Amino acid sequence: MRNLEVFAAALLTASAAAAAEPAPVPPGAPGHWSITTGETVSPNRDAVSFELGWPGATFGYLHGLSESSDVGVKFDLLYGWENTTYSKFGAGLDVRATLAAEAR
Repeated sequence: MRNLEVFAAALLTASAAAAAEPAPVPPGAPGHWSITTGETVSPNRDAVSFELGWPGATFGYLHGLSESSDVGVKFDLLYGWENTTYSKFGAGLDVRATLAAEAR
C-alpha cells in the first residue's frame, strides 16, 4: 500500500508542475528567440552562450536590436587542432550582425 501512496504523490506533483509551466511562445512573437536557430533575440534582450568541446571553448553574447535584427560577439579559446589529438593554444573572435527577413 505504501508504494501506491508514493506513486500517487509523485503523479500529483508531476501534474502540478506541468500545469504551472508557461505556455510556449509561438515563433515570431516577442520573447521567442534562440541562439542556435534563425530566430533573432527579442528587442532590448540579451542572450549569453557557452560551448565546450574539442578543440576549444566558445563564449558568446547577443543583443536584440529589433524584432528582425541582433548583434553579438563570440570569443574562442582554442586548445587543440581540429581533427587531431595535438594540443596547441589559440584564440578567435567573431563579431556578427543578423538581419532576418520578415515572413509575409
